[in-house]
Amino acid sequence: MVKLSAAFVATALQPSTSNVVVYTLIGVAICLKRYNALELLLISLLALNWQRVPLAYHIRLFSPIIKVIIKARLYRKGHLRTSRDPALGLEPSEHWQAIARSPWAVRACFSSRATWSALDNNIHMSNSVYATDSDHGRTKIYAEVLWPLVVTEGIYGSLAGTHSCFLREIPMGCAYEVETHSLTWDDKYTYLLHRWLIAPTGDDLNAVVSSATQRRLTVAAVSISKLCFFTNAPLPRNGIVSKTRARQPVHTGRFVTLCGSGEDSSAWQLAKRLRKARESRRWLVGQEVDSMRGEDDGMVTMSAGKTLPLSRIASAKVPQCRNVFTPDNEHCFVASFSSVLVYSLKAKRIVSELRTASTSSSTSSDVLSLLLNPHNPLQLLVGSKGSLDVWDYTAGEILKSIPLDGRIIDLTGSSELHGSIFALVQPAKDSEQSASVQRIDLIAGKATTHEAFPLTAPTCLAVDPRGEHVVVLDGRRMLVASASDGTMPARVYESRKRLTALAIHPTEPYVAVGDSEGQIRLWYCLSDASASTSASAVLHWHAHRVRSLAFTPNGAYLLSAGEEAVLVIWQLETHHKEYLPRLGSGIVSVAVSASGPGEMLFVTRHEDGSSMFISSQSLKLIGSLKSGSTTARADESGLVPIAYESVSNRIALPASHPSTLQLISLKTSDSVEIEIAPTNRIVGEEGRVEPPRISHVAFSTPQRGIPTFMATIDRWQSEGFAQETYLKIWQGTQDGSYALVTRIDRPHSDEVTSVCFSQTAPLLVCTTSKKGQIKLWQSRQDFKGRMTWSCRSVFDCRQQSAFAAAFSFDGSLLAIAHQTCVSLWNVRSLALLRSISSPNATLVSSIVFAGKHGQFLVYGGRNGISVCDVYTCDEIGAAAVSLQSLHSVRGSDKAIAVERSLGTDPTHDVRAFEISLGDTIEASLKIMPGPMRSLTLISDGKAPAFAFVDANGSISLAGTDVGLPQLPARLPDTVGPLSLLSDLLDDLTLPTPTGEARSNPQISNVSALLDAAPHTLPPLRTIWRELLRLPVMNRAVETEQPAASMPMDVDEATPVTSEIASIETPAELREAFERMFAA
Repeated sequence: MVKLSAAFVATALQPSTSNVVVYTLIGVAICLKRYNALELLLISLLALNWQRVPLAYHIRLFSPIIKVIIKARLYRKGHLRTSRDPALGLEPSEHWQAIARSPWAVRACFSSRATWSALDNNIHMSNSVYATDSDHGRTKIYAEVLWPLVVTEGIYGSLAGTHSCFLREIPMGCAYEVETHSLTWDDKYTYLLHRWLIAPTGDDLNAVVSSATQRRLTVAAVSISKLCFFTNAPLPRNGIVSKTRARQPVHTGRFVTLCGSGEDSSAWQLAKRLRKARESRRWLVGQEVDSMRGEDDGMVTMSAGKTLPLSRIASAKVPQCRNVFTPDNEHCFVASFSSVLVYSLKAKRIVSELRTASTSSSTSSDVLSLLLNPHNPLQLLVGSKGSLDVWDYTAGEILKSIPLDGRIIDLTGSSELHGSIFALVQPAKDSEQSASVQRIDLIAGKATTHEAFPLTAPTCLAVDPRGEHVVVLDGRRMLVASASDGTMPARVYESRKRLTALAIHPTEPYVAVGDSEGQIRLWYCLSDASASTSASAVLHWHAHRVRSLAFTPNGAYLLSAGEEAVLVIWQLETHHKEYLPRLGSGIVSVAVSASGPGEMLFVTRHEDGSSMFISSQSLKLIGSLKSGSTTARADESGLVPIAYESVSNRIALPASHPSTLQLISLKTSDSVEIEIAPTNRIVGEEGRVEPPRISHVAFSTPQRGIPTFMATIDRWQSEGFAQETYLKIWQGTQDGSYALVTRIDRPHSDEVTSVCFSQTAPLLVCTTSKKGQIKLWQSRQDFKGRMTWSCRSVFDCRQQSAFAAAFSFDGSLLAIAHQTCVSLWNVRSLALLRSISSPNATLVSSIVFAGKHGQFLVYGGRNGISVCDVYTCDEIGAAAVSLQSLHSVRGSDKAIAVERSLGTDPTHDVRAFEISLGDTIEASLKIMPGPMRSLTLISDGKAPAFAFVDANGSISLAGTDVGLPQLPARLPDTVGPLSLLSDLLDDLTLPTPTGEARSNPQISNVSALLDAAPHTLPPLRTIWRELLRLPVMNRAVETEQPAASMPMDVDEATPVTSEIASIETPAELREAFERMFAA
């Protein structure tokens, strides 16, 4: 009995269940058998140190998991009842989990006592015991919250680090409680908080209420554990999920969501949907899955959706075909995506547009080639993918459409071909056919293959003016064949370099061919008598490949152009050359106007889509046309910066060069380019240098009395060099452009993640960085009265990464997205007001203030969005939407959420949610065709409208009542052969039918024309012929105002033919003009 009593006394020292069992068994064993003193001493040491014996730690560690498994089976068999709400729709085996419970409300607690085996030399509990207690607490959290995924998804965790802080000592024999719960998480780590609680001693300021016993206890120690989780998930390769599995880190926010944690069972329903589709592991490691696109979108009530109309305004692929002049040199045809623009050289603007039937469709065919019908100069031939359209450009109508199997990459013809032209046709990518030359009968509308050309990779095609030979460039070969006989084999001329450009002399039987190394060869190969296998002359100036060649109509000059953006004019007889440099970006094509009555013109087409019109006499620009285009090159995140300027109704995004920003007007379709970062654009393929790139663009909100500002972030990074980042703030000018006000080098020490303006005065700019640094920039005037910007404040939120920022409507609050939470700041005092988080939106990447007065805060990321009240910070709505961007509609209780695009499939639609914020959160669904890289809201009207960059790099508008202004297809005036004198008379002062003289400020053009060099003027006989055709003119004579009763003296009509007939010299002609138009 004495021995048994001693066992119970030892049990009293640490009254836990495990100790009672162990000490009772040892006491019974001692009673049943006699032991000597040494054996009793060893048994006593074993009893007091049983927690340190082998496997005792592991049994204690895994006991919570064993309990959870047993409890789950009892629930499944109905032996245990639950108090959970039946409305949650949980199965019997799911009631024990932390489903539909806040992850911060789930706490793991256990009790223990500081025994003498756990003491250090100060007779206090040793630090090593805190570590083992932490292991026990983490295991209980696994069992209560994470155990379902540990079993079903094969997730395993590892301890990345701990940090402990000791506030009170735990003396020997003191009972304590250990409480463990989730503190926070980011995209990789989970942070658990452990607290050791003991009985309070007096009035203790560290006293808290225990979650297990509801007693007031004192915090003795605090520890934070940093955990990361892994799983074996399929690896994505080039956007395709492979069968290869590898160890990948788990996104902790998705981990918690997949466990079912949340205010309701929506997260658990999502988890079951992912498991059913076998996509849960892919989703856990951050991959996008189709199950996330379900119609069950959480707490937001969804309505049926409709597809938004689409119109394309710019493209990353600039048409490579030449521009075409009308016979009178009054207009020029410019290919633009799936339409043809008609540019007036007089009005210096676009006057009409030839649109195909599918121009507004996302699957429309781009224009690939243009040709003025050699048999009817009032018709334009337009080649595209699958058809050749014959246009009457004066009436703006398609006369005939001839179907062809393939892409028509080049057209050529001659007036001697009797109603036929030639087309170079490339087959589709999935076709087994090879490229071919087709002879098209425009009258019958039929196409036949020219069998003389065995082609592999042809680039261009040409026919000589006599219509006898057809020339094709095919890689390193030039093939010449008869135009009339398609059965005769073509003559082949070989080159060591790849041939890239072709032009045929208008009068002589030779061709000019450019290659990839910048050389131009003149080949006499169009006459059987003079055919030569080697070039007769070589012209070399270009350092890179020759992109285009063109002869003047008289054959005296040859024009060449390439990537250097220099137009070279060769005098063929002397090989003397003239240059027209710095035309912009690289030149892709050059064309020459026909020999008409007017001045001969040159036109160049550039890589950025612009066209430059050049006078052949002065070699100066007389006009330009800029067509919108973008780089289509995304950054590491796959996005292209795009922003909307509400002042001028323009969208801003990178131009053809990534360091240049273009502003495209949605009213007039005009574009303005701003060079954000000066850079060398003329670099060959063999030595291309990485240019600076624009990563962020933002505009200030229009305010009375305050100019519009623009903020840009451009960065440059190349292998072996440190990254250079610049924050530049620009001020709007009167001509619609922007002037640089302030440049700030290295605004942050790492990558800048966002930039935004405040919406009220005084204007502030907020920039955030990946390392969590936040900076506010303010404007001020220097001593010269110039506006400059400087840094006002620098702060951070616990060094958490910052990904987005937004100012409230009144500018008093600043919200920062930290991916796991949102921090709310007072702008004036920089005081942290609140940290907001939600299990429905853990990977926060976008944030906006919404509502008529900005009383709502909408934020979200890849795994969902959340809506909260700014005043109470309570969540009032959520949706399981993989978010790409958020937009606020000013003046209404609406916000726009755009779903993230998955893949690059053009048939994959993108959903946009118009969220109505009020007592009930509702969302109407809008569908936009095709994936996208970046998007911005361009309309604050009732219906949403967007400008976005799709997967191919084209710029499109989606929404009702959007799109560029529609130009008429018909020309304003009838286009015909106009005379030189009719142009001249347009600039003079002529009488009107009422006798009132009308003046023109350009009357001095007559003197300028007659003062020109004689060799630039047309022959006198041509002008005489036109003057003789001139009808008799009435000339008004200036007289004093007569009385009402007196008739007005008016000169009678005077014939001028007798005076003109006596003209023999230019001087006499000049005097005749001056006398004729003296009035």
